[in-house]
Amino acid sequence: MNRLPSLLIVDDEADACRNLSDIFADLGYQVDTANDGFEALERMQSAHYDLAVLDLMMPGMDGIELYRQMKQRSPETVAVLATAYPNHPRVDQALKSGLWNILYKRV
Repeated sequence: MNRLPSLLIVDDEADACRNLSDIFADLGYQVDTANDGFEALERMQSAHYDLAVLDLMMPGMDGIELYRQMKQRSPETVAVLATAYPNHPRVDQALKSGLWNILYKRV
């Protein structure tokens, strides 16, 4: 039996999670969402994800710190960062940290 590719979407904007979840589910992914980094790490305790889409700017734990902690728990998970701030100084830092790519949100 083939397993659906799994995706974790992490964004503090509930609408963004819902919209991306709908799109990726239609594309055949098994999708889970989390509204902050702590919830995402909790989800990773009981599930494996092939791909994670992480918001850069979140309260408590930003997407870069979340990525670092995710890689310790699940090094095979590919992560991309999503941001509405393409010129933010942390975007370069994100790429240097090993994130696969940056997705730019339209605002």
